[in-house]
Amino acid sequence: MAHQAVDRIRNVALIGHRGVGKTSLAEAMLYEAGIIDRLGNVGDGTTVCDYDVDEQSRGHSIGASVCSFEHAARKINLIDTPGEPSFVADTLSALRVVDSAVVVINAVVGVEVNTQRLWERADRERLPRLVFVNMLDRERADFFSALESLQAAFGRHVVATEIPIGSEREVRGVIDLIDMKAFLYPQARRGSVVVAAEIPAELVEQAAEYRERLMDEVAENSDALMERYLEGEAISHNEIVAVLKQGVTEGHIFPVTCGVATRNLATGRLLEALVEDLPSPAMRGAVLAESADGEPIELSPRDDADLVGLVFKTRADPYAGRVNLVRVFSGVLSSDSQVINVTRSIKERIGQLGIPEGKESLPVGEIGAGDIGSVVKLKATTAGDVLRSSEGRIAFPPLELPSPVMAFAYEPVSAGDDDKAAAALRKLCEEDPTLDVHRDPQTGEQIIAALSQVHVEVVVDRIEARYGAKIKLRPPRVPYVEAIRREANARARYKKQSGGRGQFADCRLEITPASPGSGLIFENAIKGGAIPGGFIPAVEKGVVEAMRHGSFAGYPIKDVRVRLYDGQHHSVDSSEMAFKICGSMAFKDAMSRADPVLLEPIVRVTLTVPVGSVGEVIGDLNSRRGRPLGMVPKGAITEVKADVPLSELLDYAPDLRSITAGQGEYTMIFERYEEVPAQLAAKLAAAALASTAGAAEG
Repeated sequence: MAHQAVDRIRNVALIGHRGVGKTSLAEAMLYEAGIIDRLGNVGDGTTVCDYDVDEQSRGHSIGASVCSFEHAARKINLIDTPGEPSFVADTLSALRVVDSAVVVINAVVGVEVNTQRLWERADRERLPRLVFVNMLDRERADFFSALESLQAAFGRHVVATEIPIGSEREVRGVIDLIDMKAFLYPQARRGSVVVAAEIPAELVEQAAEYRERLMDEVAENSDALMERYLEGEAISHNEIVAVLKQGVTEGHIFPVTCGVATRNLATGRLLEALVEDLPSPAMRGAVLAESADGEPIELSPRDDADLVGLVFKTRADPYAGRVNLVRVFSGVLSSDSQVINVTRSIKERIGQLGIPEGKESLPVGEIGAGDIGSVVKLKATTAGDVLRSSEGRIAFPPLELPSPVMAFAYEPVSAGDDDKAAAALRKLCEEDPTLDVHRDPQTGEQIIAALSQVHVEVVVDRIEARYGAKIKLRPPRVPYVEAIRREANARARYKKQSGGRGQFADCRLEITPASPGSGLIFENAIKGGAIPGGFIPAVEKGVVEAMRHGSFAGYPIKDVRVRLYDGQHHSVDSSEMAFKICGSMAFKDAMSRADPVLLEPIVRVTLTVPVGSVGEVIGDLNSRRGRPLGMVPKGAITEVKADVPLSELLDYAPDLRSITAGQGEYTMIFERYEEVPAQLAAKLAAAALASTAGAAEG
């Protein structure tokens, strides 16, 4: 595929709720463009875009897939994105590098929650959009109800450019409202067989009504066209399309098309709309980035400019190694060249470049401004990195991604899987920035945190399928801590004599509660040399060691002020070890007298849920000892904030999905520690005691 001029490129993302048929739509467009000679099927796992084994087995997209092809002398880079919120990272990354989006909705359901979320993100990226109402052949499919839901959610500038002929199983074509022509598709699954015809008599009046609405919207984008339209002058196809495209590019109008992807009905017309209605990188104009000192930089899509490219996806291929997908914003990326990864301040050698077609890639010599391609076997470059031809840091605004909310502790099934699992997780984290793998410093557990149960399951499956390692999961331990409610004093004496030199230390200390977040505050108040200065650090070490296991339930102790104010030493028998042991003994004694209490982590939860689910969601939060803080309506969804104990949310993700029919999402951040209710604290202390006793017997 030859290097295309920037004004002949279209970079388009297919976005929408899970199950609306984005992958089937991509398949149909590839068929229309002549890239494939038969329509694959998502259910059979035979589509170009869903090529991973886990995508085929689960029947939905997990990662974004790029297919590049030519149509009407234009190069189209089409990105099929996941609609499942668990894999939203690829979708949001794709929105950063395309110039427009096709929002796909289900004609039966209309606008769904995740569609609204993605529309809002596309708004923030200032992306031109058109809508494809899919699945017109389904039972209860209603294009006009779907159009009403679009306008209710996104405003009156969402306007039909096509309406269907027939409904449900009888749908057989569409009416083009710009040229007022009918297009019929007599052969199922071969949409390229299309017959132009007159508008059916029973639909003439309806078509005229919707054309008038379209022309009202189009005319608002051109004073000259508005004047001619109001005077009743004839306006040519090219004039309407030019003004429509300008309005789409500027975000003033959102055309609505329709069809049936699985039957390839009207998908050829959608291809024409990508060319006629959506902008090229040249028409969209310069993209803003930032210099090292935060100054804005305009990146114009010109081949003769310095190279600036953004890597937006990294894929670990078992055969090709690391594959990076890159959008070139300016300049030309050439094979057998050297570039600078300014994000990591390293040089990279560019080997083979490719034009992606799903899993496959066609070799190419260069990728020009405005274009998208693949680069293999870069040493350290991963998603989010910026490649340049010259020195000087350039960055794009950070990609706002949801935080992981579903966490599991993991361990390898066998000792031989340990290193393989660790290496596999490192590579999977490169592919998916919403995946968090870390060691909990308090519990010592290895943690996998992701966006949902499904997300974690996919990670576990990929570790085994790709890298041959098996791991097992269990719920993580809640990081409870202990604190004290009043001050206490204690004295400890450590004395040991056995033949030769003995051990002696004597410590008196006072402990008091400290302010939240202060940790250990150790104060040396020894006077008169009762304890030599060289032994004071040993006492503090003993206190630190004792704080790892509290007296209430054995959890770490936080926020304590310790004042060492008196003691004794022996000129021969005293040692650092003796004072360390003595300091630990004194602290434990004081702790038992200081009214110890168990604290639990409280998190601030932000949920976005359908309006109809708000009452049940709040009721469920109350049952989890949560405290709702307020609600903010946002169209078809409502944002709910609440403070909830972390221990009550370990199994929340699947429960929320059940309550909201899979349409609820949430994020959470640590807020503070609070005292555990007495009855629950007693149970936790008893469980900790039983666990300690069991370990001792073992």
